[in-house]
Amino acid sequence: MKLSIFPEAKVLPKSKEEKNKESFKVSRPYVSVSKEFESMEDIIEITTNYTWSPFVFKKYRHEDDFVSVDLIAFDIDSGMTIEEAEEIVQKLDLICLCLPSTSHSSENHRFRLIFPTSSTIISKESYRAT
Repeated sequence: MKLSIFPEAKVLPKSKEEKNKESFKVSRPYVSVSKEFESMEDIIEITTNYTWSPFVFKKYRHEDDFVSVDLIAFDIDSGMTIEEAEEIVQKLDLICLCLPSTSHSSENHRFRLIFPTSSTIISKESYRAT
């Protein structure tokens, strides 16, 4: 299984200004790098040490360069706590990784839920349908 990383982008920007500056490093002219993973431990290592995307791209982070996806990621910025999300995931008996965002706080839950797909999705249309 694979995802993309962006080696030039800083992993954990310290400020909003730095985050805005770093966000440019995930698009042209910066090239994505495909990274393989085999386990949830690998995903944790990659997503905590690199700026990443669940998509694999030919070169650039752009819809026209889409190759495949092995993960579905949901950003939750309001309306649900981590505990509520974990309860739903457990109730549905799903495999999921929950990672708090850098802007997460006990008052304002912000996090990402990452679900592995049962097979690699290789078309944009299939991804949209999923």
